[in-house]
Amino acid sequence: IDLGNNSLINRVEQSFADNDTYQFKIEGSTNNSTWTMLMDKTAGAAGQVYSQNVTGKYRYIRLTINYSANGHWANSQELRVYGVGSPIQTKWCQCDSS
Repeated sequence: IDLGNNSLINRVEQSFADNDTYQFKIEGSTNNSTWTMLMDKTAGAAGQVYSQNVTGKYRYIRLTINYSANGHWANSQELRVYGVGSPIQTKWCQCDSS
């Protein structure tokens, strides 16, 4: 996820469609090349919804899913990132004013 600019992140949440034991991690970066661990469940964690309080400024957030004990598809139902930052500036359309 590209947040558009460095933002103060204070919490991340990951939810899966199925209750299972998952191996995954969530990382943050300011430059999309050096990554800091925000949530480490690579040893495996049972459940469906996971949350972690974090502290730091990040522009990029990435989720890596390595394993599902019951063989469910490696997918994210929802990844939430909480914090404070400037809104992303996106130009949705270029309209001709004539």
